[in-house]
Amino acid sequence: MLEHLLKTLTPAEIKEFVNARTFEDGLTAVHYAAEITHERLHSPGEDGRLINTLIDYGGLLDIPRWTQPTRTLRNL
Repeated sequence: MLEHLLKTLTPAEIKEFVNARTFEDGLTAVHYAAEITHERLHSPGEDGRLINTLIDYGGLLDIPRWTQPTRTLRNL
């Protein structure tokens, strides 16, 4: 999906898309990727590859949840 967006959006727009937050908790795609449990993986290391891909496209680790404004993925 991100590769497709490269054809139509600027890098800044892709970064905004990757870091878009849910209305309820303020979660981003990186938050959701970090919460994947080992039981849900299709292959070993898939969670890390997903997070790295999101970071490559501008995903940020220091966006806090709205429900926990002082806690970010960087300081877990």
